[in-house]
Amino acid sequence: MNIVQNIKQEIETHDIADFIKDNSKAGKVAVEIWGIDCDMTESRYIRWIPATVHAYLSRLEKVRKYAEGPCSVTILTLKQAEDYQPVTVDHALRAFENGHSHLVTI
Repeated sequence: MNIVQNIKQEIETHDIADFIKDNSKAGKVAVEIWGIDCDMTESRYIRWIPATVHAYLSRLEKVRKYAEGPCSVTILTLKQAEDYQPVTVDHALRAFENGHSHLVTI
């Protein structure tokens, strides 16, 4: 069973469609996209997508397809989206600047 099939099963169980509907604004819902690339740069940012389960699954599949490391796509509440601040952290550079160029801790 692949990830999309697993998520479709989760949607049926936890009723994500209602969560999307309850947290949509002007037909869109906010999702946080998080990931760490192959250079150890971590990023979190928000995207507004159509407020449908299909759009969420499509975005999740696209993010996973092009990921260079761990990643996630999380549906946000309207309050979370309103207060959201994107983050980018270069863990390799931080380790080097702290005198630990041989070890990166996340």
